[in-house]
Amino acid sequence: MNIFLKSNEENSLFNFDNSNQNNHLKILNGDNALQSSINSALSIFSILKTSLGPRSMSKLIIKDNGSYIISNDGATILSNIKVEHPAAVILVNIALSQDREIGDGTTSIVLLAGEILKSLTKLYFQAKLDGKLIHQTTITTILYQLLEIINNTILDSISVEYDNSTTDTLFKLAGVALGTKHYSYWTKNLTTITINAIQNSIITQNSSIKVIDIKNNIQICKLQGGNIDQSCFKNGLIISTKQIPSLINNNNNNIKLKTIIIGYDINKHIESTQSIHETIKSTQEMNRYYGINDSLILNFVDRLIRNKVTLVFFKYRVTDFLSQLLFSNNISMVQNFNDTNNNNNNENNNNNNNNFEADSIITKLSKLTNSIPIMKYDELDFYLLQQEKQQQQQQQQQQQDESLQVYSCFGIISNFEIVSKFEDDFYIYLNNNFKNNGLSCILLRGPTKDIVDDLEIGIKDSLYLIKSSLESTPMIVYGGGSCEMAISMKLLEFSNSINSNFINNNNNNNNNNNNEINYNQNYWKKEISKTLSDCFQIIPTILVMNAYNSCSNIKSPLETIAELSTIHSKKKEKEKEKEDNGGGGSGTQCSLGIDGWTGEIKDMKQMNIIEPLILKKSIITASIEAVIALLRIDTIVSSTSFV
Repeated sequence: MNIFLKSNEENSLFNFDNSNQNNHLKILNGDNALQSSINSALSIFSILKTSLGPRSMSKLIIKDNGSYIISNDGATILSNIKVEHPAAVILVNIALSQDREIGDGTTSIVLLAGEILKSLTKLYFQAKLDGKLIHQTTITTILYQLLEIINNTILDSISVEYDNSTTDTLFKLAGVALGTKHYSYWTKNLTTITINAIQNSIITQNSSIKVIDIKNNIQICKLQGGNIDQSCFKNGLIISTKQIPSLINNNNNNIKLKTIIIGYDINKHIESTQSIHETIKSTQEMNRYYGINDSLILNFVDRLIRNKVTLVFFKYRVTDFLSQLLFSNNISMVQNFNDTNNNNNNENNNNNNNNFEADSIITKLSKLTNSIPIMKYDELDFYLLQQEKQQQQQQQQQQQDESLQVYSCFGIISNFEIVSKFEDDFYIYLNNNFKNNGLSCILLRGPTKDIVDDLEIGIKDSLYLIKSSLESTPMIVYGGGSCEMAISMKLLEFSNSINSNFINNNNNNNNNNNNEINYNQNYWKKEISKTLSDCFQIIPTILVMNAYNSCSNIKSPLETIAELSTIHSKKKEKEKEKEDNGGGGSGTQCSLGIDGWTGEIKDMKQMNIIEPLILKKSIITASIEAVIALLRIDTIVSSTSFV
């Protein structure tokens, strides 16, 4: 999908500088540049308009190579459409940064930013028609001031503190994040999986600071086949391999298997050792040449036997001779395992949370087994020597310590089993109950690849949302457009409190602009805050509109929003009366919002529809920052040649 100006619009809006035929610059300036930027942003707005709330619709995106994606996730849609207009690219990048930082709210950013852009542009052009002078930087300055008021005053006044020592509120937050996806019918099971994975991966620092490393400690394994409700959480790690694993005596759980991780290619090491020999001149030299292979393998297996290793992980494929030796000595083996974090090699998953490199599987194996992987042939002798020195020191000091040592290349796991086989891949579950390593695995199942991919997107959104909530101040706001409507009423009150007297500048007769009325800062702050107040109602309005087509027995969207606005306004007036009478107010906030399923006004508190305060602040900040960036554009220059 390409988003740019149509050819006829381009020819009519661009002013070509024919005097410079060598560079062939395309220049779009002034109000035309502003209008072009707004139009491109609104085209993104129109795409995501129906993807908000539980009644959201999916978008089928066809790529250049013929592959396709079906998703209603805002970040997935934005990262897969081809956006060419530079202003639209700015909006998309700002929206996607939200998904990377918080994990949710991408759609809300585009919708809120689009509505603010449309309304402020209308105000700007209407002011020019009426002869009221206002510069674009004046609008952006006032917008920034209003953003500070919203973040530091309004949002803090309508937010509610929650107890983060329990998981009740976290379950609600995760449920809201997953409830807008197509698999919302399985939200309860998926929410439980998300919370369990987060709790298992929490690292507490300084007795109070919680740090959650999702990329490196939480693995998402996708398996096609089965039902969504068969998805589950596992404490540990799942690895995949195309070679049949050799499992010996793995029927009992919580057994102590001594492991070693071989991260180098043994076959290449043997070939490099053989290549250093000179030309073979006799039968004895030939036997000695071929004996190098056997001697190296026998020496390697002998060291494993002497150290009582019972399980070996080979990153690369090994020879049949080595496999037979290990099996005959009761040593289990996994070879040629997939060292990437995505077992299914999903090319269509462009979720931006994957843009950062996570730990490889071999690193996670090292963390799980609490051992150091052997990445070179000589490293095994080095670590064995270090281990012998430590044992001698322990004997001299008469210390009995059975725990793993710092220099140990041997680790331990307690569970080792094949959980599934899909096509040519074997999926093996590993766990270590003897040490808390913080590794978690979310096993997602679904009948098709598209469903499993969509499940992964929702799970990641929920994981990052819970992570942001736990690492920030425990404050929430009510969802369903309730928070946006409360902000709208607060901004309207702020607008009404501003004295908007204007100054008539007719004293300077030397100016060419005679009888020009220059409205002061307060007037524009009043007008812009009032306009911004109306813009925040776009979120509950779209929720009603998306549900309106499915529920014919509800009121029209305009009637519903007007009623919700009146309720919030009356609630605020009652609170103000109590404060004026010395009662101090009840301290409760209006929690009425829009039920995304029915389009009716309901209590979000009773429906458990809540959002973390940090998410709402991030959405509003990103939206207004995107608007500020686009409103300051007065020229678009393209250096590409044209015919």
